[in-house]
Amino acid sequence: MKINKALYKNGNISKEIQAIKLTKNEYYKNYRGNLFCTEEKCKAKLSFVERKGNIKFFRTFPSTPHINGCLNEVIYEEIGEKLREKQFVSKINLSNKHIINKLESAFTRFNKKDNETGTINVSDGSKKYINNNSSKTKGNEAELFDEGTESKDGKEPYIITRMYNEIEKDDDTRIRCIIGYVHNMQLMDKHGYINLTPKKVDSVKVHFAEYFVVNNETEFNNMKIIESYIKHMKLNKKQIICCCIGRIKYVESGINIILDRYQGFTLNGLKYYEIVGYMNDLKSK
Repeated sequence: MKINKALYKNGNISKEIQAIKLTKNEYYKNYRGNLFCTEEKCKAKLSFVERKGNIKFFRTFPSTPHINGCLNEVIYEEIGEKLREKQFVSKINLSNKHIINKLESAFTRFNKKDNETGTINVSDGSKKYINNNSSKTKGNEAELFDEGTESKDGKEPYIITRMYNEIEKDDDTRIRCIIGYVHNMQLMDKHGYINLTPKKVDSVKVHFAEYFVVNNETEFNNMKIIESYIKHMKLNKKQIICCCIGRIKYVESGINIILDRYQGFTLNGLKYYEIVGYMNDLKSK
C-alpha cells in the first residue's frame, strides 16, 4: 500500500513528513529508520520509495505491521504482484558475517568447478551453472537495506547462487549471490557499476547506487582503488571473478545487482580492504 505521509520520531523531535517533498538523499541521511505511521497508537515503521516519473511514497516495513483497523493497514503485497498474505515469509536482514562466509564459499566452489546446486559445464571458454534450484524458497528469505527484521535464533536465510547469465525473471527484487567475470568498471559522482558484460541491451551490472554511496561514503570515495585493481589485472591479461550479494533488479538495459554495503562483493576472492592493501603493496614495490 502506498502511503503519502509519515511521522518522523527521534528523541523529543516529532514531525510529519510528506513523501512528495522528500528525496532519497534526505531520507538516507536524515530519516531512515525513524519514520512511522501517522495513525494514533500505530507503531508500524515506514520506508521511503522513489520511482521514475517523480512517484514518491512510503511503504510499510515487512517486520512491523500496522495495528488492526489502521487506515494504512497492509494485508496483501503491493499491486502488480500475485496476491498473497505477507505472514507466509519472514524477511531476515543479512549480517556481514553471513555475507562474507557466503561469498567465500561461492568463490571457492566456483574455482573448484562445483557449486551448491549441481555441476558446471564449460562451453566456449565460459563457465555455466546447471541450475537445479528453484527460485521459490520456503520459510525465511534474505533481506538487505535494513528492510527486514533481525534473526531471533541466530539462524540466517539460505542465499541462492546464480551465474550472471543464469539469472531468472523470478529472481527480480530478491536477494541473490551472483558470480561472473568482470568486464570493466564505471565510476560516476554518486554511483558506479562493475560490468559483468559489455554494454548492451541485456547487460548485467553490479550497481553501487545512492543507498550504497550514502552508507559507505569512505569506501565509495576510494572506489578508484578498486578500479585500478581491475585495470591492473586486465593489463596483465588475468581474469577477474566477481562474487556479490545484492538485490536483483530488471531495468531497461538489462539487470542490475544492487549492493547495500562494501562487504557485499569480492574480486578473485579478495574483500574490499584486501584489494586496497594489495594495490598499496603494489605501489610500494
